[in-house]
Amino acid sequence: AVFFKGGAIGFRGRLRGDRDQFLRAARDGLRCLPLLKHSRQLAPDNKDVLFGQGLYDYFADVMPRKYPVIRHIAWLLVRGDRERGLQRLQEAASNGQYARTEAQFLLAQIYRLFEDDPQRALTYLVVLRQAYPENALFHRYTARTLAEAGSWNHAVPLCREVIEHARAGRVGYHLRAQVEAQFYLGKSAFLRRELTDAEVYLASADSLSLMLGPDMRRQSVRKYATMANLYLGMTRDELGQRDSALSRYARVRQLPDYGDSHKWARKFQ
Repeated sequence: AVFFKGGAIGFRGRLRGDRDQFLRAARDGLRCLPLLKHSRQLAPDNKDVLFGQGLYDYFADVMPRKYPVIRHIAWLLVRGDRERGLQRLQEAASNGQYARTEAQFLLAQIYRLFEDDPQRALTYLVVLRQAYPENALFHRYTARTLAEAGSWNHAVPLCREVIEHARAGRVGYHLRAQVEAQFYLGKSAFLRRELTDAEVYLASADSLSLMLGPDMRRQSVRKYATMANLYLGMTRDELGQRDSALSRYARVRQLPDYGDSHKWARKFQ
């Protein structure tokens, strides 16, 4: 009971962090730590407890340095330790009973988003894909990470599968997943100089994003819409369609700025 209560509060803190409710997330982190410590005392061999402790250790150390706004509340936190956090998470990922899968996925997210090491992230995603081949989230996350790592020969087939599953209405393969997959297929085609295919995929990503309605407020969808329009402008410039390219660069500047997209759009205009 102590273990599950600590885990519930810890997961709520993680959710609040994802929602940028950093003060409430910090409070949940502080509330769950004593419960996890007590749980470890009651069951010293419980490797699942290391998941919560590792999660706290890592993010309490890393987040205040990555996000300046959190520095104002860092004094509330028990000091974290990035290396110890990673070690504890790796132990939970290898030997946990309940938290093994979650620890593996969290490590994949950490290495992709915080450690800038997509290859290390893929070591965990490969395991998750093999264990849960029908899991849409692991499927999409693996395709995304392969694309970001430049492993296009492996990413492209997975992106095509995402689109096929979404069109078939399979659970977890929604319109947002199609936007992402179409963008990566378009980017891959652009890099291979297959410009006609690139134009089709990128235009599809943009048009699908316009169909999302309230979902368009999601940061990830806006990012793909922005980058799809930037690459579509570049593609149409390469095809000699200058007026159409200019309209795409103008659209980029109306969308949120990602990866210096506004700077590049101004340069290409």
